[in-house]
Amino acid sequence: YEGVFWNRDYDEISDMESRMYAKPQEIAAYLETKPKKPYLSCEYMHAMGNSLGGMSLYTDLEDKYQQYQGGFIWDYIDQALLKHNEFGQEVLTYGGDWDDRATDYEFCGDGIVFADRTPSPKAQEVKQLYANVKLSLTDKEVTVRNTNLFVDTSDSYFEVSLKKAGQPIWHKDYQWVVPAGQTASFKVDFPKALAPGEYTYEVSQKLRQATNWAPAGYELTFGQFIKQVAGQTKPAKPAALKVVHGDVNIGVHGQNFSVLLSLAEGGLVSYVYAGKEYITRTPKTSFWRAQTDNDRGVKHGFDRGMWLAAGLYQKHVDAKVEEQADCVTVTFKHQLALAGEYYHTVAYTVDSHGKVTIKLNYPGYENLPSIPAYGMDFKLKAPYQNVRYYGYGPAENYCDRKAGARLGIFETTAKENKAPYLVPQETGNRTGLRWLEVTDELGHGLRFSAGDQAFEGSVLPNSVYELETASHQEELPAAHFVWVRILAAQMGVGGDDSWGAPVHKRYWLDAAKPLTVTFSLEGN
Repeated sequence: YEGVFWNRDYDEISDMESRMYAKPQEIAAYLETKPKKPYLSCEYMHAMGNSLGGMSLYTDLEDKYQQYQGGFIWDYIDQALLKHNEFGQEVLTYGGDWDDRATDYEFCGDGIVFADRTPSPKAQEVKQLYANVKLSLTDKEVTVRNTNLFVDTSDSYFEVSLKKAGQPIWHKDYQWVVPAGQTASFKVDFPKALAPGEYTYEVSQKLRQATNWAPAGYELTFGQFIKQVAGQTKPAKPAALKVVHGDVNIGVHGQNFSVLLSLAEGGLVSYVYAGKEYITRTPKTSFWRAQTDNDRGVKHGFDRGMWLAAGLYQKHVDAKVEEQADCVTVTFKHQLALAGEYYHTVAYTVDSHGKVTIKLNYPGYENLPSIPAYGMDFKLKAPYQNVRYYGYGPAENYCDRKAGARLGIFETTAKENKAPYLVPQETGNRTGLRWLEVTDELGHGLRFSAGDQAFEGSVLPNSVYELETASHQEELPAAHFVWVRILAAQMGVGGDDSWGAPVHKRYWLDAAKPLTVTFSLEGN
């Protein structure tokens, strides 16, 4: 009963301390006093649109405070009504679509399940953080912590696997029985003498037998351990390279490819590989993301709207060309559309094998609001719908909502990657991307590979700016293009509430700090 919090004259009428949308630090402050009553959030983590960012900050309290009893996510399911609109489309509607006034518009769209009963990407996070068994591992053992109060793990088996660069190389099933409330570690004989590369050690708890709610083999939870084995790879031998200097363009030609960099456009205007042109227009750098419901609730546009214009209307002011025997680098300097002298650079390095390495560098400036996102948008032709990537998935994830994501190789499409939130907004992001491929039905396309650090990114049928301005999914234009977004980073999505709670500062992008991302582009 939340009323007790507001009026202590009647403190004795409840057995628990309960509040709506108390922040993690507020809950911790109460529990630090070692109170007489345990704490329970009658509502928390408002799941409106692309939300539930920072949920782990709440579930982390479970291990720290014995009197913390968790809370209830608001809400379970989107409330929306099907309707045939004036164009004959069957669409989902929300407040105001029936000429009802006053209205709270899409405020009924706050579920971890969509109105059609399909799970939203947010469910991935909830499932992992609410799992009653916690799994962790190293390259030598697996630790199983059973936080169930009454049942042991005999109804499960544990699948342990090892992957190199996302590809399976070993797996084995184990039967480990850990009593309720106990923790146990088990030795695992993983393969030794590993060749250089990235290795993923993974353990998955799965049901031994079917239940009323899931089939046999259904995964309950998982754990991962990532290990890098050092070693050097042999560099490719240089091939023939021809550089042509025009009045406004620089052409780079080699076997099976040609690249055109425009001094007028300030970037890449053509990438032809195996006779196919992949560039429709010069890829543009961006400092913006389509606002989420949480962004709109906290007036993110007012506080950070300058970054929308800063990137959208930036101008190219300078270019520097450096030639070497086996590559050429053109560095473009862009001035941001801000009041003052603010710049960032984009460098393209084309090698003799047709690989284009792109480096974005924002140096950091004081006294500016935090940045929503920083990266580059590629506008590709419509056939390149198929997406395959090595990074965290399978569902979308963000810097403050990735506990439920795992490292692996996953496949989707541009259309499937767009979550159908009631109001279009930021969607489809993946963190920790090592590489990302977009291809047509014949397997032709582009591969984006990370440099020294993994990047974030998405592939969608609509641009950031189309998502920004639509208020219903059916208002989005038909998918004439595929939009690939490669990011150094983007801020978290938040979720404490949707009417004024900001994303936690640890998940902001401080404008005073440099942002950089390096990735390569190749045809396949």
